[in-house]
Amino acid sequence: MTKLKPLTLFIFMLCTIQPNNAYNLIEETCKRTSNNAQCLQYLKSDPKSPAASLNGLAVIMFNNIMKNKALNTITKIEKLLAGKDFPPGTRAYDSLKICANLYKEIATSNVERGAKGSVLGEDPEVAIDAANDVVMKANQCENNFHGRKIDNQPTPVTDNNNEIILVATIAGDIVKLFRQTG
Repeated sequence: MTKLKPLTLFIFMLCTIQPNNAYNLIEETCKRTSNNAQCLQYLKSDPKSPAASLNGLAVIMFNNIMKNKALNTITKIEKLLAGKDFPPGTRAYDSLKICANLYKEIATSNVERGAKGSVLGEDPEVAIDAANDVVMKANQCENNFHGRKIDNQPTPVTDNNNEIILVATIAGDIVKLFRQTG
């Protein structure tokens, strides 16, 4: 029975130390991104992040956070297109169609390239290019509405575009970190 006590203590220590180290990695990583608070919010909301490596955190940003944001935006755009506020043939309707296509590319090819480039042993430049491409596509979506505003009002997807830009920037920042350390 006395031999079990040290083993039990060791297991207890592993269980309590491991999560702290994981959250330390998340916190240290996020401190080195362009938006610490949002990075922490995104990564701590994902149940896989405590067990992830630096590369794994980048994969989570692409595969989980970015993909979900893109899919939510596609759903929003489809609802807007189905409603009466943006009739077919109008500039806003056409802009929403363009945005839907851009977000479909983000949710598929950009997410896939970013996640693959983030995997240990793959080319991080691919992931950085994918993140930069997402920023470009979100800006293109926004600019299709005659610039940043319609009649001094935000576009129907301004918040979504700003959020996906933030996610892509953080994902790119994380990839740059492991590129520097690798």
